[in-house]
Amino acid sequence: MSKEIYVIAKFKLQENSEEKIVEWKKISDIITEDMNNNAEGLIFRDSVIDEEGNVQCILKWDSKESQEKFEKIMNERFKNEPELMERFGKIGDMSTMSKDFFDVV
Repeated sequence: MSKEIYVIAKFKLQENSEEKIVEWKKISDIITEDMNNNAEGLIFRDSVIDEEGNVQCILKWDSKESQEKFEKIMNERFKNEPELMERFGKIGDMSTMSKDFFDVV
């Protein structure tokens, strides 16, 4: 039986300005809505940002398998729709991206 997992994705904004923070919040809302409608196995997603422009996205999945399936779908989507990654890359510094995985106990 698969366990639920949390994923914490972290990155810095390209620029720590009020404009970029507002822009990130808009994109984050769009991402959450899209994932709620299309990500099978997603239980929860939200993001937080601190004063230094560090973003943390918190996702809860029903299983590691659901999360991995979604990751594959998103990688394909970014290949087929490069404007998505371009828009995201204008806000987030992808060179600072990291992910931590936690099993729900």
